Amino acid sequence: MPQSDEEQYQPHELRVIEERDQLRKRWGDLRVFLGSRVYAMLSVAERDRLLIQFDVMRTYLQILELRIAAFTEGKEMR
Repeated sequence: MPQSDEEQYQPHELRVIEERDQLRKRWGDLRVFLGSRVYAMLSVAERDRLLIQFDVMRTYLQILELRIAAFTEGKEMR
């Protein structure tokens, strides 16, 4: 019988997964906002800041994915 996530992962690993899931949603919401009329009406400077935020969030999401992959691979080797 497969283990549940709670049994398979350490508490700190579960927090990383939860953080990734939350960030993925916020990043997706921002991506939608970047295509909105409201975004188009913002100043160029504010649009630039939001694009920077979008890129940084994407990088952070990639880092969390790498961390999750690393501790997931470790579990498969056991």
